[in-house]
Amino acid sequence: MIRVKQLLFSLLLPLGTGAVSYLLAGGEKVRELYAVFPKPPFSLPGWAFPVVWTALYLLMGLSYYLFRTSVSFEEPMRRMYLMQLLLNFLWLPVFFRMQQFGAALVIVCVLALSVLTLILMVRRASRVSAWLLAPYLAFLLYAGYLNYGVMALSA
Repeated sequence: MIRVKQLLFSLLLPLGTGAVSYLLAGGEKVRELYAVFPKPPFSLPGWAFPVVWTALYLLMGLSYYLFRTSVSFEEPMRRMYLMQLLLNFLWLPVFFRMQQFGAALVIVCVLALSVLTLILMVRRASRVSAWLLAPYLAFLLYAGYLNYGVMALSA
């Protein structure tokens, strides 16, 4: 049975977090900055990021719903999910508004490790939930590459 309120909350939590982070990072100015930053090879066009992140936030929310409603749910899973969400929230303003590329790189690396930890934790509760987080982890590794590339090319 689908718990509609929990599902909506689970989906809106990462979407809302991403939206507020985007606004704190400068909103539309983020796209302008990305356009002028020196970028490494294999960089995505700026228009792709909102599409990719929306899809990833929806996968994160669905994953959260699945492991939260699992009979094997444990509180440390929720805490790890919220910790990675906080790190996710911090990255955009640190990278774009503050342009602290080194600090942003540390954040994205710790974020990737926390998502890997979360995947290992939630797979006991829901294998599907763990797999739903795999694209997020993959994209964080790519974001780390981009972050490093911008940092190196800006130096």
